[in-house]
Amino acid sequence: MKFVALNVWSGFNYRGKIRLGTFETKEERRAREEKLIVGLKKEGADVMFLNEVNPVPRQLNRLRRELQADAYARIGVSGVKIGRIGFPVNLREADVILARPELKMKAAGRVHLAGKGFVSDYASFHFGNLTQAIAAVLEIGDGRRLTAVAVHWLACPEWKGGAKDATALAAVASRRGFGLEQIKAAREKMEEDVRLKRQEASRLLEFIEKIVPADGPVVIGGDFNAGPDWESVRMMKSAGFTDTFAAVGSGSGFTWDPLRNANISRYYTEEAELKKQRLYDTYHDIDELIPRRIDYLWARGFKKIESCRLCFDDVSEDGFPASDHFGLTADIDF
Repeated sequence: MKFVALNVWSGFNYRGKIRLGTFETKEERRAREEKLIVGLKKEGADVMFLNEVNPVPRQLNRLRRELQADAYARIGVSGVKIGRIGFPVNLREADVILARPELKMKAAGRVHLAGKGFVSDYASFHFGNLTQAIAAVLEIGDGRRLTAVAVHWLACPEWKGGAKDATALAAVASRRGFGLEQIKAAREKMEEDVRLKRQEASRLLEFIEKIVPADGPVVIGGDFNAGPDWESVRMMKSAGFTDTFAAVGSGSGFTWDPLRNANISRYYTEEAELKKQRLYDTYHDIDELIPRRIDYLWARGFKKIESCRLCFDDVSEDGFPASDHFGLTADIDF
């Protein structure tokens, strides 16, 4: 079976209360959405894990129609809303699992991973970011069932709390004119981020163990916003999940690559140059200019991982790929 994981990118800068600001023009957004559809058709995956599908239902319905796929989607972030009425008016963002109709996909539930507030498909109330995992069960032949899980974790700077990190933070504070109080607040916020990432991994693993039989095959895909050596990612490995790219992939596997992805170098470089009110936000913006592999396809209960590679990383056409992320695609034998 072939799987794809891709954060399709909302294009928001996530600033604004009535309406979120966007990096792109409407024309640029439409052109990028066309690349997304063409690319997903070209990959021809059996199962697709997509993050930041927005707005729902418009973009979701188009994906389902164009790819002739069944869909299970849950709203991940929406702001303050009842139904589609509320603010920000242009935010109704979902995590999505798409699957070939022959797989007879059935929803298996959702779990809240981190963030204050609540969100559902019918109402929401939150002012910051929320993260979630959604799961579906697929029939893969001979009476066997596969659980597919789409995941989106919190975005935050890398922080291990050692002398190297402390020196880097102090250097940014010095260059940008932040004092000791801001340094202290930034450290506390990043220590909280570490705790939340640990919480996300724990809640995800508990959710999977609750809904999946002990010997049942599982594939997890999505934007984990964490490098391979982060504690939260190591927790996935310790739970018996195989990082498919680490197992059979080649090259760096960077799915977040400011050096190659013009969507990042064009927009996020400008963000990193802006003076923010908080040192934490400035440090985060600068941290986002570091190439990393932050998207994953994890597998358990498989016979063999045939291949895993980057996808949506072709920048030869006009320099701008379909997303600010590169995706992953894997062929897995069950």
